[in-house]
Amino acid sequence: MKKILSKSIVLTIMFLAMNFALVYGSTTSGQYTYDKLSDGTIEIVKYNGNLQNVVIPSTIDSKQVSKIGTGAFKENNSVKTITIPEGVTKIDSYAFKKCPNLTTISFPSTLRWVSHCFYELCPKLNYTMPANLKEMSDGSYVEVATVTTVGTYNYDLANNVLPLVNEEREKKGLKSLKMNAKLQKAAMQRAAEIAVYWDHERPNTLSCFSVSSLIDGENIGAGSASYIQIMNAWMNSPGHRAAILRERYNSIGIGCYQINGMTYWVQLFSEDKTTSSNVISGKEKDVVNKIDIATNEGRINLVITGLDDEISLDIDDTISPTKAMLLNDITTTNAKTPIDLSDITWTSSNNKVFTVDNSGTITAVGGGKATLTATLGEACLTYTVNVNSPLISISIPETLTVYTGYTNSLNIAYNPENTSDNKNAIWSSSNENIAKVDNNGNITGINVGTAVITAKVGNKVDTCLVTVKKAVEENIYFTNSTETVLITQETTLLEVVFEPGTNTKDDTITWKSSDSDIAVVDDNGIVTILSTGTVTISAITANGNVATCELNVIDYLKGDLDKNGVVNANDAAIALDLYKYGNVTNEDIQIGDLNGDNVVNANDAALILDMYKYGSN
Repeated sequence: MKKILSKSIVLTIMFLAMNFALVYGSTTSGQYTYDKLSDGTIEIVKYNGNLQNVVIPSTIDSKQVSKIGTGAFKENNSVKTITIPEGVTKIDSYAFKKCPNLTTISFPSTLRWVSHCFYELCPKLNYTMPANLKEMSDGSYVEVATVTTVGTYNYDLANNVLPLVNEEREKKGLKSLKMNAKLQKAAMQRAAEIAVYWDHERPNTLSCFSVSSLIDGENIGAGSASYIQIMNAWMNSPGHRAAILRERYNSIGIGCYQINGMTYWVQLFSEDKTTSSNVISGKEKDVVNKIDIATNEGRINLVITGLDDEISLDIDDTISPTKAMLLNDITTTNAKTPIDLSDITWTSSNNKVFTVDNSGTITAVGGGKATLTATLGEACLTYTVNVNSPLISISIPETLTVYTGYTNSLNIAYNPENTSDNKNAIWSSSNENIAKVDNNGNITGINVGTAVITAKVGNKVDTCLVTVKKAVEENIYFTNSTETVLITQETTLLEVVFEPGTNTKDDTITWKSSDSDIAVVDDNGIVTILSTGTVTISAITANGNVATCELNVIDYLKGDLDKNGVVNANDAAIALDLYKYGNVTNEDIQIGDLNGDNVVNANDAALILDMYKYGSN
């Protein structure tokens, strides 16, 4: 297939593209006017607002914003800062033109291409481009993937084209072209570039004229290794023929690059009259080229050989791709240009299943399924990797104690743990009157005794001796279900008895007061008295068993045994009766024991009389 390009044609294409954009229907929504692009996303062509700090929305009318178009913010005197949203991949020329107060543009990580003249006459503007973008020689910023090709520069074949060119020019009475060494070098570079991206535009999005300032026109071709055939093909194409016979040209550089059975040809024409004596001849083999390819616009068509979509490996097996190639967009042939495997980013979704090195070599490390991903720019290939890991053995605990009415679980340990074999187990009990086992290895004690539990996975077997014991129920209670305390007591410790049971795994007791205005209880069961009244103190086990004590908080005067609010002779008589006849309650002691000997007797009666007589109460 052949192509031709000259600077005049490039200018014509640019002009047509600009006119096409002008007639394309635009939509205004809020502060933005946009055009819909062919992929369903939109290009902002005009900002109609006057905000100082502009945050461009990621979507407008539910459509993804992907491009900031030419002149979108032209002559906006208000804007100071602009935030471009994630999802925008392209910023066109003069998107920000004559914005005198614009100081900052925040760029998204999704940017793939920024024009070399994306702003103009913005004297206050400072910006930092995302790290994924590479600055090109023309000042544009492009996200690129770098590929490595190894081929042959065939100078002899290239040089054989020159006499045929001049023969055709002489037929038309035109001056002969001279081989220019600089153009020859540039032509070889362009021949290597069209092997990975078939276009007059270079793989990195720059014009072919950016290879050398001497270039005024370009012919490209591919396929045949015959210089006669390629020359005939060019002469039979009106555009290529016109370039060869263009009168104003004075010099030429011819490139011939051979790789993977394909030959790529380039003619670079120039009006420059410089001739060179150091024109190269012969062949230069194994030429290594590092070529930048823009990651956007579908320039990269990646092909990898040696790997199936479904890969099956055993542990410690390795497998490597044989080749990585770029499928070139040449309609006359299925051209595939090999690149270095290390140009690709290789990743494993699970390094416990397999690892992968920077050349795509997979090493199986554990049983299971994971995904291998090969990425080059926007090209992404995925492969499913299944690693086989046969089951060697299983094991369960040798012994287990279970209580009647309770259930414990047995867990299987697999060797290897990440075996790719089926892990489903068949469980059985030697005596279901003693212990039963379900399909998940849960053992329930039925009656006191022993039973053997068997787990079988495939042909792997292990057993556990289960001893079933009689269950003991957990119990908790207060020694006194009711207690009476004086408010003056301030704190008290209620005695609780906790008897752990079979199902007790945690002996922690949680304390709770039913009315924190009367009394509160801490983590140790110490009750702090706050006011009079009746409150329930609860002791709760980790298993949810509850014991309660009703606590009555009273506010009687010391010595007021008849609880009428005063201390008098009647209280002294009561004290004597209590001393004489006994039957003294704890409450009586709390109220009537004035000398602190923990009993109510004649001494306390005398003290009560003194309180009454001398008014010390």
